[in-house]
Amino acid sequence: MKKIIIGIVIGLFIGLIGYFALTVFYSYEPISKDFASVVIKNESGQRVKKIFLKHNSGTFEASNLSDHGQVRFIFQNGGENSYNISVTFDNDSTLTSQEVYFEYSYRGTETITKSKIITKNNW
Repeated sequence: MKKIIIGIVIGLFIGLIGYFALTVFYSYEPISKDFASVVIKNESGQRVKKIFLKHNSGTFEASNLSDHGQVRFIFQNGGENSYNISVTFDNDSTLTSQEVYFEYSYRGTETITKSKIITKNNW
């Protein structure tokens, strides 16, 4: 009986180590480094009617982002670039972010609040 309990404990221990290894080593985003990724989070307390991300090579648009919702824009980027975010709320008020300069394999997060857009670079 002791051998069975010891075997179960060892199996659970090995399973936990395997789970930990998988979450640590495979929790990265499977996006090529040739692409930039910008996550936009709405923490404003109200619905966002329109979102525009404008960068040197084009523009992305999303609509109807609920409070505490998020959207991700992924686009090819092989070098230097910059972008800014413009949002329009349901009441037609607008916010525009500062221009963000970035390079190859950029990962960033933009958080929309009631009064401003906060940039966090996740390089």
